Amino acid sequence: MGQGQGGVAGSGGAVADANVSLVSISPSPPTMGPAEITIALASAIGQPISGAKLQLQADMAMAGMRAVKGDLIDQGNGRYLSHGFAFSMGGNWILTVHGTLADGTTVDRTLPLPPVGGWTDP
Repeated sequence: MGQGQGGVAGSGGAVADANVSLVSISPSPPTMGPAEITIALASAIGQPISGAKLQLQADMAMAGMRAVKGDLIDQGNGRYLSHGFAFSMGGNWILTVHGTLADGTTVDRTLPLPPVGGWTDP
């Protein structure tokens, strides 16, 4: 799916490269309501990074809309799964991963996300 790259700031102010990727989203395409989102976190050379404390945040560029947030749970091998995450309405959302790696460096990446559809009946 999508990938975000850029600096990861350490406690000493040093910046290193890391990759954050949107591996999957279910349902696909996303719809209003609960969503299961899998994120991959890797070093600049592709080594999986586990042990991070990550949070997922989705924002809409719409006055009065609150951000939707949920924790990302470490599944091992650099994979993180959303917990308690749900889109409050259909539309265009901006997905961001925030967090701290095991070594104390921080990550803040925006990822591409397909438009979220309205509620669908089962």
